[in-house]
Amino acid sequence: MRMNERFKFRAWDIINRKMYKCAGFLSGQVIIIEDDGKVLGKNDEGFILMQFTGLKDKNGKEIYEGDLVRTIITIKKDEPGSRSRKDISVGTVIFKEGEYLPRNILNENWYSTIQTIDCWEGDYEPAIHRTSSVEVIGNTYENLELILKG
Repeated sequence: MRMNERFKFRAWDIINRKMYKCAGFLSGQVIIIEDDGKVLGKNDEGFILMQFTGLKDKNGKEIYEGDLVRTIITIKKDEPGSRSRKDISVGTVIFKEGEYLPRNILNENWYSTIQTIDCWEGDYEPAIHRTSSVEVIGNTYENLELILKG
């Protein structure tokens, strides 16, 4: 990945309720790209910025902060001969403690990593996890119904 591809943003227009590609920032303005390709500078107070994580989902779609992702996690207990199971989780991508994580929308205290989970702590038995599938299914601004549906 080239360096400039890592630092990409998109911008949610709070007033007009629309998502834009973001070309950059300049003196308190966010530079947005409209659907017709027109580039405009807008006061950044009316926008929520979301950074590209540097990761893509299973379909090659870029994953941004604020995206809703469905993860299918294969769980295998640390015991010989134990059977594995798959859990499906829907979460909002956030930046926490140096990494991008999907925060489960049904249980905000449960996080998984987008790439590999080494252990599962809490009320569950220790296990080895591996995210086998991550898919962007929307974002928290344009797809509120997915969050409410849970």
